[in-house]
Amino acid sequence: MQDKLITNNMLFIIPSWGALLGYPTLGKYVSQDISKIHSDFVVFLTGIESSITIEKGTLHFLFGLGIITQNLNFNMVSIL
Repeated sequence: MQDKLITNNMLFIIPSWGALLGYPTLGKYVSQDISKIHSDFVVFLTGIESSITIEKGTLHFLFGLGIITQNLNFNMVSIL
């Protein structure tokens, strides 16, 4: 197997990370339960890419800088 890295300048956008995965990515953020995700937009600027072939198919990797923006609702719990 020969590794081959290709330089590029590509803008990669994922409109919804949860929709891409097929389920909402609820969990915790800053120790608070997330009750709803309104948006989870991902912007990624790649600089290098590579592809490798395995038995089950081809894996494609992008390397660079990315940011995810999220608009979340939290379950607020009052402790008295």
